[in-house]
Amino acid sequence: MNVEQRLAEIEAREQAATPGPWHVDHFTDGHKGYYVGNKAVCVCYYQEDDPGEIDTLHDTIMADFQFVSAARQDIPWLVAEVKRLRAVLAVFADPKNYHVSDRHTGEMAFGTFNGLTACQFAQQALKGEQP
Repeated sequence: MNVEQRLAEIEAREQAATPGPWHVDHFTDGHKGYYVGNKAVCVCYYQEDDPGEIDTLHDTIMADFQFVSAARQDIPWLVAEVKRLRAVLAVFADPKNYHVSDRHTGEMAFGTFNGLTACQFAQQALKGEQP
């Protein structure tokens, strides 16, 4: 599977999931518990079976639930960032953006793109700016 296929699959799973943003909250309904979801839907939950169980596992449960909750916002951002960086990389991979810098050796050099040198182009991309 190539990167584009993998990104498409990740994006399809993200788009099929319950809309966000998600948050972590607690409930008490005879037993203590935590859930992840939005205002209308509980995506996942953990309810203690034995009194005091959540107190013992609290840090682990909260870390897992915070991760799941944040993933709803993090995954779309990460997919968009990977796509943006791949588009930047495509500029460097395109032979049309190079010129022969040494006629004797045939050495190629990156020209300018949108008026930017290769270094300026890369610096903007690394700052999160679209060159």
